[in-house]
Amino acid sequence: KGLIFSLEDPQPIKAIKLIANLSDVMQKKILMGNIAGFEDRIEEAEDKIKSWGLLIYDDVRTIDEIMLKVKKHKLQGGLDFVAVDYIQKIQGDDTNDYKNLRRAALAMDDMAKDLQVTTVTLSQVNNESVRNPSDLMGMKGAGEIESAMDAVLRLKRPKGENYYLDAELLKNRIFGETGNIPLAFSKFYTRIERRI
Repeated sequence: KGLIFSLEDPQPIKAIKLIANLSDVMQKKILMGNIAGFEDRIEEAEDKIKSWGLLIYDDVRTIDEIMLKVKKHKLQGGLDFVAVDYIQKIQGDDTNDYKNLRRAALAMDDMAKDLQVTTVTLSQVNNESVRNPSDLMGMKGAGEIESAMDAVLRLKRPKGENYYLDAELLKNRIFGETGNIPLAFSKFYTRIERRI
């Protein structure tokens, strides 16, 4: 069972993205209702999502609200993973964005440990890291996020490439090993796949 906190996309759009990925039907076709001949694949994808017990929230904005929902679901029937898309969109009480980000990152880390759930937290990349790539993580609030997370994976597009990217495992607290995984982006499904 899993929860997705979609702080950027509305729930129906996030669901369509998942269905498109699982059914291999272009998002545009699903959005436009042009699904003739694909109904079985779409229904199969919807059934798979239901079997996962996956819920998508698009109306939860603060770390306290996220933690409350996670605790509720964990107590009511178990929970395996939590995904947040994306951490910089979590609203906080402080006027300082970095203090809010630090609090959110630490709370996600505590929640994972205390409730024994895997958390996947997406982050934006800051503009400076795109212009001047370095060994730094290049995420907005990278220091706060890096200190709280067990693993950090960065997607990076090689210079001049539109559809190829690499997943760089920059931090791996549990296993220690780091490295690159070659990937490809499919614009039709908004999907990232392993590059052969």
